Amino acid sequence: MVTFIITCDGGSLGNNSKDVVSKGYGSFNITMPNHDSKNSITIAKEYGSGITNNEAEYMSLIDGMNHIINSFFSVSASLKKIAIIVRTDSQLVIGQLSKGWKIKAANLRPLAIKANSLMQEFGQVSFEQISGIEMKQILGH
Repeated sequence: MVTFIITCDGGSLGNNSKDVVSKGYGSFNITMPNHDSKNSITIAKEYGSGITNNEAEYMSLIDGMNHIINSFFSVSASLKKIAIIVRTDSQLVIGQLSKGWKIKAANLRPLAIKANSLMQEFGQVSFEQISGIEMKQILGH
């Protein structure tokens, strides 16, 4: 089984302000264990207005999984032979996708459903919570 690590993070400028429309952003890094950073890719995304921090967290994970899926469909590889390790600082995403936490926010349900659907494409998915400091070292935010 081939393993990829997806380190992902999302945020929202103005997320906690009632006077500013929030603007979502996120990024992900994909690498393989025991490989140097030359063999990794980091992609930043802008998600637009009205996106919350938690929505952006989910969106960056979904984009990372889609990147792997699209890359491997092009070489006809079986996704069931791929394991992914998701590294994030979002307790919420980890809890909702791997620990059975309830999804109370209606805006997150479709994103969680999409993420779960993509996770089923892979042979194995595991989660690892990392610190904001480590996240900043990898993604720059």
